[in-house]
Amino acid sequence: MSIAIITSPQQPQPAANKGIYVVSGSNQASGNYRYVADVEDNASNRLARMKCDKLPDGNGFFNVSDFVKTLVVPAKPNPVAGWQDAKVAQEYNVEFLEEYGTPPVVQSGSTSASGIVWKAYFNQQAIPTTSGFIGNVGNALTNKADSYTLRTIDHDFIACMKNVSDSFRVTIQYNANTDFFRSYNVDGTNVSGAISGLFNAGPAGIRALTSGQTSDGLPGVVNFRKTAQECFAYYRERTTADGAVAELNPCAQSEFLDLVPAELFSATYTLTFATDSTAKTTTFTKTITIDDCEKYPSQIVYFRNALGGVDSYTFKMKNRTTLNADRSIFNRNFDTFGTTSYDEIFQTQYTEQLDLNSDWLTNAEFAWLKEMFLTSQCWVLQDGELIEAIVNTTNYRVSRNEVDNVQQLNISLNVAYKNVTL
Repeated sequence: MSIAIITSPQQPQPAANKGIYVVSGSNQASGNYRYVADVEDNASNRLARMKCDKLPDGNGFFNVSDFVKTLVVPAKPNPVAGWQDAKVAQEYNVEFLEEYGTPPVVQSGSTSASGIVWKAYFNQQAIPTTSGFIGNVGNALTNKADSYTLRTIDHDFIACMKNVSDSFRVTIQYNANTDFFRSYNVDGTNVSGAISGLFNAGPAGIRALTSGQTSDGLPGVVNFRKTAQECFAYYRERTTADGAVAELNPCAQSEFLDLVPAELFSATYTLTFATDSTAKTTTFTKTITIDDCEKYPSQIVYFRNALGGVDSYTFKMKNRTTLNADRSIFNRNFDTFGTTSYDEIFQTQYTEQLDLNSDWLTNAEFAWLKEMFLTSQCWVLQDGELIEAIVNTTNYRVSRNEVDNVQQLNISLNVAYKNVTL
């Protein structure tokens, strides 16, 4: 028996795309002939068995996408330090066999094919060649800029893909060109068997790294940027107790440089994702600047991007929160004879709506944030936990500065939880 695979899906295969295999068997002239395809996960557990009569050209045709996309169940990002399994890509196998004879019998021997299903979506006219996403650790699952700004308290997530045989690694550097310079690696040993990994690259995630997670054996907070509260405490300890220092303004950093070590105000750090091999080949770098200055309370929004990773954007202008209530009312009798009645609230169900306004956006930011508008998963950080949210905005105009001048993005989200008062 011999089956040749004529056509196979592009790898890795976006889960929303059709996964088409076209095969040709050597015994197709046999009676009652049909092609058989066993779709399996990477542990050889069968997900489905499909059969196909031979087509007029003698070939068989199988679409495996409806089965393999069930393997991809992306996890909600967890605001903890280090690596976690992103679960946005999974391996699968397909075994092709022949069935023929009277009665028809599935014959022994098969031809195998393997693939990777990947939670990604692209415009029909802009499906890229994605073969480069598999090969080395560090293939970035993000279209976010290589440099951006976060607050000291923010979490941020960067996802990447790799071969199962490779390992996740990121090299972190801060306080360049100072006595407080530090460089160390964080390996993803806890998710070594995964294809896709997610790293908490935000300042809050770096500060929370333990000595057991870093290659130099020191917690991430050592020599790292301090919070405004920590700077305030440090400064007050070194000033007179006459109440002259009532408040720390993190924007006025130059006032404190003579009293506070440079490490307290280090503003930038870099993360370099590389293969865990002798060569340590760099694949991509992100530079994050810490800026705690804000005129209004900021709201950071996390969303599943077009490549399956998790991106975030901070809305820094005037943001509003609205409670939308739906009251259930029943008619209560006021007296024994029921001649008089009045309305009474049985329960109130309410949702929280966030109306968010961005700062001025560049052309690239407008094009990138379209992914937030189209996302299937969105979260906001409340009380240290990521809470699901739904994008309410139903249309999105991509503005260009050459035509529209500088523009802001206004977007409405509903916190997904419905609350009930009785």
